[in-house]
Amino acid sequence: MGKKIPILPQEGYQNDFLSTNADIAIGGGAAGAGKTWALLYEASRYCRNPKIRDFGGIIFRRTYPQITQEGGLWDESKKLYMKMGAYPRENKMNWTFSTGSKITFRHMQHDKDMFSYQGAQIPFIAFDELTHFSKEAFFYLLTRNRSMTGVKPYMRATCNPDPDSWVAEFIEWWIGDDGYPIKERAGVIRYLVVDSGAYIWGNSKDEVIEKVPHLFEDDVLHGINPYNLIKSVTFIPGDIYGNKELLKSNPEYLANLMSQDEETQQRLLRGNWKIRADRLSLFDPFKLKDLATNDIVRKQTDKGFIIIDHARFGKDFCLIGNFLGWYLRRIDILPISNTKDITKVVHLQRQIYRGISMSQVLIDQDGIGVEDELNCRRFIPGGTPHKTFPTAEGGKSAKKEQQLFKNRKTQCAYHTADMVNESLCGVDFTNIWFHADGAEPRKVEKLFINGRHQTIHDLLRDDLRTLKRENVDLDQRKQMTSKEAQKSILGRSPDFGDMMIMRGEFDFIKFPKTLSIR
Repeated sequence: MGKKIPILPQEGYQNDFLSTNADIAIGGGAAGAGKTWALLYEASRYCRNPKIRDFGGIIFRRTYPQITQEGGLWDESKKLYMKMGAYPRENKMNWTFSTGSKITFRHMQHDKDMFSYQGAQIPFIAFDELTHFSKEAFFYLLTRNRSMTGVKPYMRATCNPDPDSWVAEFIEWWIGDDGYPIKERAGVIRYLVVDSGAYIWGNSKDEVIEKVPHLFEDDVLHGINPYNLIKSVTFIPGDIYGNKELLKSNPEYLANLMSQDEETQQRLLRGNWKIRADRLSLFDPFKLKDLATNDIVRKQTDKGFIIIDHARFGKDFCLIGNFLGWYLRRIDILPISNTKDITKVVHLQRQIYRGISMSQVLIDQDGIGVEDELNCRRFIPGGTPHKTFPTAEGGKSAKKEQQLFKNRKTQCAYHTADMVNESLCGVDFTNIWFHADGAEPRKVEKLFINGRHQTIHDLLRDDLRTLKRENVDLDQRKQMTSKEAQKSILGRSPDFGDMMIMRGEFDFIKFPKTLSIR
C-alpha cells in the first residue's frame, strides 16, 4: 500500500482562514480562492478529533439546488470527506464521522426558514456565499451558535464581493476607499456587540465596554463575565492567484475570469467591494445620482399625484410621496401606518398642492383601511399588467404588450427605469418630513437605519439599484429581482423604491384633458 498523503490547506488564504481563532470569520473577496474547500475543511476540524464526541455543524446555502447541483457543495464535500473516512447520507444531506460527529448541509431560501432552528444548539455554523443571506438570518443563527461539547462555538462564512449587500457594510473596516482589501488589516481581529441594531466596534473588548457601558451593568449581566458577551470578528481576503492547485489543474478558469468585462473582473478576479456590474440593472447608477439635480422636470407638467407606500403589517416606514408629474416634490415619513395619521397627511398635502383629486391618490394593496377612508386608487403589485406600455417620451406603444411582464409591479418598474434613465425624473431631497408620534413634523435629510445614519437619497438609490433584470419565465414574461431578495441585500424593506415604482401606474391611466393644477 502506498503512503497515505495528509490533507493540508494551501499556504495563503486557506491556511490563514483555518488559523484564525475569531468567533466570526468571513473569508473570500474574489472567485477561485478555494473558499468552499477551506469552509468544508474547517467544518471537519472537531469532527475528526476522537476526544470530542457528538460535535455538530451546519453549512448553509441559500437554495437547495446550490447544494446538490453539479460541482456544488455536496459534490465538493465528497472529494474531501471521503478521504477522511466519513459516511454520507445523501437523502439527509449530512456526513457522519467515526467520532459520531456530523456535518449537515441545509438551505434557507426564505428568512422565515431561520425559525426552524429555534431552540437548536449548533456548535459550528457556516454560510457559503454569505451575501446571499439576510442580516437578520445571520444574526438570528448567531443566537443558535451554542455548544455543550467543550468546544467554544464559532461561525465561519465565505463570499464574493457584493457592494449592495449588508456584508459590505459589516466588513468595511477591512476594505479601503478604493474597494480593495487593506493588506495590513487582513486577518486582524476586532471586537463587536450590537446595540439597538447598531454595530459597536472596538480594537479590544475593553474598548467596546467603554463605548456602551450600559450593556454591561450588573443588572444586565447577572454575574456573567462581560467579555463573554463580546464577539471577535475578522475578515480574510483571498484570490485565485493564491490557489495554486486550481491554477495547476484548471488554468482555463483564470482565462474565464479574464475574459469578463472590466467591472466583473474588478469584483471576481481582483476582489473589489465597491465596483458594481450593472449590465443587468434596471436603473443606470449615474442617473440615480442625478435625481437630486433634475429640477427641470418639474416644469414639464401641471399634473399632481400622491403615492402612499403603506408599511406591511405596521412594520417599517409608511411613505407618502407627492409628485408633480415625475418630480417627487415632497415626502412624508410616518414610523407607523396608522389610518388616521395617513389620511391627515394626505389632506395636508392636498391643501398645500391644490388640484389633486382622490383619483390621483394611489395606495398599495396593504392599505385597505386607508383606501376605504380616502376612496382612492389601489395598487396591486401582482395584478395583470396594462395592455399598452408608455414610452419615456410620454407616448403609448401600439402593441398590446401586457404579456411581456410577469405582473403589474414589474411593468411599472421597467417604465420607471425608463423615466429615470432618460433623466425625466427628479426628487427634491430638501423637502422631506418625519412625523414622530405626537410631535410636530420636522424636516430630515437622513434616517437611522441598520445601525447607521443614511441620507434619503442613498436609501432611494440603493432600493432602485438592487433591482436587476432576471431571465424571462416559462411564459416568456420579463421578470426582476423579488422584494424578498431585495430585503436580503438591503437588510430592510425597499420602501422608497416601491413608492417610486408605484408612480409609474399613473402613466397607464387616462385622465380628462382639462385636469390641471391651479
